[in-house]
This record gives sequence, structure tokens and C-alpha cells, in this order.
Amino acid sequence: MPDILVTNPNFDGSSITVNVDLVSIVPKNELGDHKYIFTIGTFYKDTNGDSIDPIYVHSTSIKGFWDSLPDALESICSKIGWGEYKTDNVCPYVNYYSPKGEDVSLYSSVVVNIKDDYPSTGIDVDSIKVYINNIDVTEDIVVDGSYNDLKLMWNPKKRALK
Repeated sequence: MPDILVTNPNFDGSSITVNVDLVSIVPKNELGDHKYIFTIGTFYKDTNGDSIDPIYVHSTSIKGFWDSLPDALESICSKIGWGEYKTDNVCPYVNYYSPKGEDVSLYSSVVVNIKDDYPSTGIDVDSIKVYINNIDVTEDIVVDGSYNDLKLMWNPKKRALK
């Protein structure tokens, strides 16, 4: 399994690597039913500067692995000495948009980039509403990016002239 890079949204540049190892075994006398064991750990230190013990999770399915992974990651990350907590007091902002100006074609695509600088709790995608010429086009928006740097794209639908 690959390493997972975990970034602390509270401080720019504070990232750790978490290693995930998944092993499939068939216990003796169990007719080929697979069991899965995954280990999650890191070389980063806890808040006291001590090593963090790895977490071992036993599962009977790959789905069980995926269901258990977020809690295991949260458990490891909660033990890491991330540094001083900083409060997110600044709202996200638009740092780029296109098209610009007043003489824009009816068929132009719209792109908006929204950022939330560190310390950042991230941008709540579910709270975003997009209106173009007073028409709600939120359902037609394509969202790409990370929790603190989003690109919103809207492509106008073809229109039939009457």
C-alpha cells in the first residue's frame, strides 16, 4: 500500500507521512476465506517526543478495510505533536475568475478559484451557491481542487433559439 501524506490544516508546511500496509491471509482450516490485517503507522513523534505505536486492524473484507481507515488515520494524527493550534479567523476568498468584463459571450464558460489561507478549516463545498444572471446554476458546477483551494467551473448548456 502507498504512503498517505497528511497535512495539518492548522499550519502551512506541517505534513506527515503515514504508511499503510494491507496483508491478506487465509487462516488454516477456513476453506479459503480471506482475512485482512492492515497496519497504519508513522515515524513522526507524539506530543512528548516519543514514538507512536502503529495501529493494527483486523477485517474480514476489503470494505472493512476502507471503512476502518479513516478512524485509524484520525487516531494516529491525534497523537502527533502538530505544534501550537491557530484559529481560522479569515473567510475564504475569490482569487481568480474568468471571464472578466461586460462584453462576454452568452456561451462563455465561467471559472472561479476560491482559496482559504492557513490556518484553514477548509472550504465547505456544500455551502457554495452559484448564480449567473440571477439564475441558480449550482447543480451544474464542476468542483475540483483541495479543501482550501477550489476551482469551480460552469459550462453553459446549449440553447435553442426560438
